[in-house]
Amino acid sequence: MVKLKQDENIILAPVPQEELLQIKEEIQEAFMKGLQENSKEADNLTKPIPSEADFEHSLYSKSAVTRQFLLNGERIGGVVLQIDGDTHRIEVDFLYTLASTHGKGLGTKAWKAVEAAFPETKV
Repeated sequence: MVKLKQDENIILAPVPQEELLQIKEEIQEAFMKGLQENSKEADNLTKPIPSEADFEHSLYSKSAVTRQFLLNGERIGGVVLQIDGDTHRIEVDFLYTLASTHGKGLGTKAWKAVEAAFPETKV
């Protein structure tokens, strides 16, 4: 069980290319858990969410930046951003924490790690 101590910080780190498939699977698991907890329609889904097309579009675009959230050297989630260096605008395509870490206060700390990593962001 992952537990965040008051003085611990989440580190934002690059994702090795060979781990992108694992990131995709983690995102799908986290999104499905959230949907199942909040909607009865999740039982009717036959395909994973987000879709393969959504991943292809996000992960492999020229402006994509994919990072993992590390706590004590262990991945607890990640984020896929689209960064426009000219306008300093960043779009968040996917942000997740592992399904096993939901409800432990990690999401806020993860978001703060994103903000600290990209201080030049205007929008």
